[in-house]
Amino acid sequence: MTVEDAGVRRSRRIQDKGASQPVYEDDEIDGEQYDNDEQDEDFEQSTPRKRKRALTSTKPKQTKKAKTGESQFAELRQEFEQHYLFEALNDGEVSVAELATEWVDQYKNGKDIAKRDLVNFVLNAVGCFTKIEEHDVANNESASETVGEIQTFFKRQKLHEFFIMSKKPEHKHLKKNLIQFIAHIISISDENGLLYENVLIEEDAEEEESLQETNVVEDMLIWLSSFSVCNVRALRYISTLCLFTMETALCRSSQKNNIALEKFKKQLAVEKAKKQTAAAKKRVDQVQSTVDDYVRQSEILENFIEDVVNTTFIHRFKDVDSHIRVDAMSSLGEWMELAPQTFYNVKYLKYLGWVLSDESSSVRLQVLKTLVKLLKHNTVTAGVRQFFERFKDRIVEMALSDIDVHVKNNAVTLLTEVNKLGFLDEAEVAKLSSLIFHWDEKKNTSLVASFIRTVQEERTLETLEAHRTAIDLEQNGFPFSLEEGIRLANLVSILGEAHAEHETGVSGFKPDTLEVSDFAKVGKALADSKGLSDITLDTSIELFLLDNSTLSSVDKEVSKLIALDGPDRTVLLGLIHGFLLSVYENLGKNNVSFSPKLISQIPKLLKKSENSTADLSEFIQIFALLPLSYFEEHNETTTFKKVYQTLVKHFKNNDMIALKHEYVLLANILTTSPESTTITEVTTLFQDFVSELRIELSNFLKSPDFEFSVESLEQLHDDFLTKLLLLGKTIDVSQILPLFETVKEQLLLTLTDFDLSNPIVHSAVSGIFQLMMSALTWRLNHLLKTNELHDVEKELKVLVEVLDEAKDIIKEKTKIPIRIRTSVAKTTMDIYTMVKGFFLAYEKSEKTNLSNVSRFKEMEFPDMVLPDPLVSALKDIFLRNEAYYASIIEVMLERDDDEDIAYNDINAQFDDDEEKEAVQWAAERELVVFTAKLLRIAKYGMISDPETLIKRIDLNADILGDLYANVVVSEVGGAEEEEEEEATAKPIQKGVQRLHGTRVEEENGPVIQHESTTIEEADVAMIDAE
Repeated sequence: MTVEDAGVRRSRRIQDKGASQPVYEDDEIDGEQYDNDEQDEDFEQSTPRKRKRALTSTKPKQTKKAKTGESQFAELRQEFEQHYLFEALNDGEVSVAELATEWVDQYKNGKDIAKRDLVNFVLNAVGCFTKIEEHDVANNESASETVGEIQTFFKRQKLHEFFIMSKKPEHKHLKKNLIQFIAHIISISDENGLLYENVLIEEDAEEEESLQETNVVEDMLIWLSSFSVCNVRALRYISTLCLFTMETALCRSSQKNNIALEKFKKQLAVEKAKKQTAAAKKRVDQVQSTVDDYVRQSEILENFIEDVVNTTFIHRFKDVDSHIRVDAMSSLGEWMELAPQTFYNVKYLKYLGWVLSDESSSVRLQVLKTLVKLLKHNTVTAGVRQFFERFKDRIVEMALSDIDVHVKNNAVTLLTEVNKLGFLDEAEVAKLSSLIFHWDEKKNTSLVASFIRTVQEERTLETLEAHRTAIDLEQNGFPFSLEEGIRLANLVSILGEAHAEHETGVSGFKPDTLEVSDFAKVGKALADSKGLSDITLDTSIELFLLDNSTLSSVDKEVSKLIALDGPDRTVLLGLIHGFLLSVYENLGKNNVSFSPKLISQIPKLLKKSENSTADLSEFIQIFALLPLSYFEEHNETTTFKKVYQTLVKHFKNNDMIALKHEYVLLANILTTSPESTTITEVTTLFQDFVSELRIELSNFLKSPDFEFSVESLEQLHDDFLTKLLLLGKTIDVSQILPLFETVKEQLLLTLTDFDLSNPIVHSAVSGIFQLMMSALTWRLNHLLKTNELHDVEKELKVLVEVLDEAKDIIKEKTKIPIRIRTSVAKTTMDIYTMVKGFFLAYEKSEKTNLSNVSRFKEMEFPDMVLPDPLVSALKDIFLRNEAYYASIIEVMLERDDDEDIAYNDINAQFDDDEEKEAVQWAAERELVVFTAKLLRIAKYGMISDPETLIKRIDLNADILGDLYANVVVSEVGGAEEEEEEEATAKPIQKGVQRLHGTRVEEENGPVIQHESTTIEEADVAMIDAE
């Protein structure tokens, strides 16, 4: 019988230990996931037998007076003598290799002493003051019994210090040194042959009874595995750590042994091929003997490796201690790298798959890291493919929705490697790519950007390989690199599919603010993570400007590769915007600047964009990034003015509701260089437009055929109110104030004749009063600044007339809907606040150029206090909004006895949860904004009895949500801290600032206008900030 036929007979004790616990031998990847909610299990505890001697403990004899746990622990700690191995391995300067050599030498000379030292070190490392002697470890068969007694002493001790996991400086080297110590024991035992001593082969089974000596691996495995199944987690952790380290070292020895075996097998083949002389046969025999030795060693190592798996890994990978599960997954990955022929297969990969659903994020994270490492350094086998077919969906789920951000990030990293192997389909690529639109996790966005680039490059390479000849033939007909164009077209396609996937899970609600588009954010993320070249930006612009009609003469396949439809162009323009955002943020750094070539492309981009709202929004935001100085440096101010001319013309001829924030952004650019001749010329374009609108509005209202109807209100809103409100944010619109007399006569006096439930009527009425506020703001601001003579009674006559109608609307509780009453009331409160601030600011200025100021104030605004009937109507509006919001969030309100409102009739209506969410958000905003304004006029002393009103507003503050409560505290608390003069001098300035985002200079200083918020938007923003 040759050596190759011989099998290694493992110790019957190790076989019995492995057989006592189930081992999964199936080679199928499918199977039930493990349940890690189990209690500490697999703790082999034998029935105690009588022993000749008991374990030795350093615990002192019981005193007459029982000690507390702390004092007992302190006494034990003081009397405790550390084991030499424990002291040495805590030393950062110790030579671990020498220490391991000493232990191996001791093992050769006295196995029981070496085993005793190893066990005592384990006890020291977990803070157990018990120690054992040689006789306690002399019999391996009693290992479980001995460990059981150790557990008893451990539990009696009550308090412990887990040194192996300690963060204290004096123990920071312990774990690292222990791992090296165990690894060195195995490697040294391998080098000196100890690893292979006292191991019987199967045909020598009859000699087993006569074999008295044990093997070093067997001894360590029996004692450490006994600790690994005990009830004490600390003991279980350190013993499992040692066993996993042993397994790793055994895998290294096996790897080294197999390399040597292959080397000598080749040498044997060479020697056998030679002419067989006597000397040659001798060499063959020598090499054959060496091969036989390595074969035997290989079989021994394989069996040792299997023993560790069967006694430890298959049970501890599902231990209740997550630290042990983490070590199990990390170690399994190492074994797969060191011994792929044993571990890198379905049988062991499935453990990684099962643990992907572990309840501990640290365990899930370790599995993902292990898989990433394996894919990067190992070849793909059928088992690997089978593994990902079975568990790919779980990994995608982790990337999309795991609660731990580190797990999500590593899942993305793993799927990036998986995709390189072609294991992801297009739907899965789209799902993963959609994470690029989740902006709350910056690192995750960067990782997904890397994933998208790998998909982009993969598709591009496939395309170039398939169409290389056609691409080369057509290249001369294009102003950009076709290869780069194809690469960008692929990116556009990937992002388009990803965004469609992203949109399916996103609420339809979007804030009414200027938002950088998702594609612009992606473009910036890609540029920031990879770096952006002028070539990429130039190619992107050229591809966007490419006229598809010119592709008719181009090879059809090439044409399909780069032709973009409308949605694709929107994606690409967003990317261009993002690329330029990246440049903008890095201006002046490392010579970063806008390319001069970009100026010549701006008019072309505008022409290509102006027929799409989404594209025009991107263009305006791109244009806003380019400062006037950029155009001046390149002598291109004409281009700057032409862009504005085109956009103002577009503004005149189109409904601008969808682009209102973009046009405010354009107007704000004009405040950046107020002294510039170019800015002055462009500002004149807007001022002329206001004049045109005023004339057209006057003709519209005064036409003999004009009569107010739903249709005429819609025209009034779309053609005039919306545009003037937008312009009023940065351009003086006070010239339209006289027209409000006509509006009052023809609309406000006949308001109740309309179907007031029509949303068009609400929008028009709300817009009229907001425009009134805007025009008034500009006029009052001008009167404060000017030194010209003006009669305040004439200037503000129309204000008084409109306010009278506003009061009637607010007080009408039956005929006018609460929405219209609320809108008009909010603007009315702002107007009162602003007018009071105007009078105070004028008095403070000590100017005398305005006549009839005092008389006008005393007649129309006596004491600047709102009439009680108006305040009562405002309170009624508050109560109704409060009740409406309370009905949505389903809370019971406390009320005062005098509230004459049919609360049972106030209920919100919605069909589903999504609609409820939208209704709730709108109702909360309406309530909170109205409440803030109501508290503000109370704070500024404009109500005769503010205490009663404030008390009622505060009555339900604790149940209407944090936002409401914060606003109440903010507005009420602030009034008590301000001086009266300061508190009442601010309204005119705050009104202008909230309406225009402006800062009003003291005395005759200019108004600097640079923001884009209406008074309503400013209050909402302020409340959101609260």
